[in-house]
Order: sequence, then structure tokens, then C-alpha cells
Amino acid sequence: MVRTAVPEHEGVGSPARGSQLGILTVTRAVIALGVLAAHLWAQAPARDFLSHREHGKRLLASGEFDQAGAEFQAALRLDPRSHEIRNYLGLCWVGKNDPAAAVKEFREALRLKSDYVEARSNLGAALLRNGNPRAAEAELRLAAEQAPS
Repeated sequence: MVRTAVPEHEGVGSPARGSQLGILTVTRAVIALGVLAAHLWAQAPARDFLSHREHGKRLLASGEFDQAGAEFQAALRLDPRSHEIRNYLGLCWVGKNDPAAAVKEFREALRLKSDYVEARSNLGAALLRNGNPRAAEAELRLAAEQAPS
């Protein structure tokens, strides 16, 4: 390996050395900003999911079932495995007087989380409204057994 002498003007404290340190500082800053941006971007879907869910809950509570359903559908696109959102969608269908569609959503919530007592209770109520009292009774009994004491 051949070593060459460093010209005096490029030693520590020289303008050339200072510009190299400046480039390193800028490079590190750019990398740090990139890492921060990636971190914030990764968290953005969670914030969007939560905002859709919370807005949907407010709309549901005020009886705006179509708008609530749209918010819950938007949340579901961000987290298709959300048993909670399926339960809320079922409640929207109940509010729109469509117990058959509600039953479908409550069953999907239970497929995703079999011990979800709230969805099981809602399923029992929807089955009763849908004219199926025996199935409703079975679901309500199971919900009572699963409910925490």
C-alpha cells in the first residue's frame, strides 16, 4: 500500500477538513430526517384507523348510520382483521333495520375473535330481531357464560 503525504492545507482545522465535516453533518441530518419520516409514515395508518373509528362511533351514537358505516368501512380498509369494527358495522345495520346484514357482521367479528362477548350479545339480539329465537337464545346463553364475572 502506498501512502501519500497529506498536504498541509488539508490537515485538521483546515478549510478542506471543515468542509468534509460539514458534508458529514449534513449527511447525518438527512439520514436522521429519513428515519424520522419513515417512523411517522409507519404510524400514520394507525392514526387514520383511530380517527375513522372514533368518528364512526360518534356518528353511530347520534343515529347517523350511513355516515357511521362509511367511517367504519374506511377503518376496515386499514385493518381488515378488526373484530371491533365488524361489531360496529353490525350495529349500523341494526340501526338501519337490517338484522340479516347485522348478523353477518357480528358473525364475522366472532370469527375474528371468538370470545368477543359484546359481538356475541349483539348477534343474539340481531338473531331475535331476524326471527330466529332459538339461535338467539343459544348465543345469549353463550355470551352470559363468556362474560367476565
